[in-house]
Amino acid sequence: MNFQKNKKWFLIGLLAITLNSFGIYQYLFQAPKTTEQRSVAYRGTTNDFLTKLQKEPTSWNGKTVVLTGVVTELLADGVLVDAVAFCQMTEKNSLSKAQKINIKGQVIGYDELLNELKLHQCILEK
Repeated sequence: MNFQKNKKWFLIGLLAITLNSFGIYQYLFQAPKTTEQRSVAYRGTTNDFLTKLQKEPTSWNGKTVVLTGVVTELLADGVLVDAVAFCQMTEKNSLSKAQKINIKGQVIGYDELLNELKLHQCILEK
């Protein structure tokens, strides 16, 4: 009888360890969120956000923002919005200079030397 009781607890423990291991594996190897899935920390114009960013530059790193502005330059891997925000696009878009856009992206940082905000994983928001 003692052997049966130990066997039962051994199987219950083995099952618990297996389920916990599977849960931990699923958590660790989940797919990263895309820009569309991220929640927005700020929504507004590029120049207004730049003034906020200059007050607290490191607190915005890694947060997702939606900026409204005018395309000032088209580059190979992104666009320059209002001459102060470089947005690295996730896919090619048919943008043109002087076009007003809403762009959603993740803040990488602020370059004080160039006075330029840097965003990556940017998409056009409609």
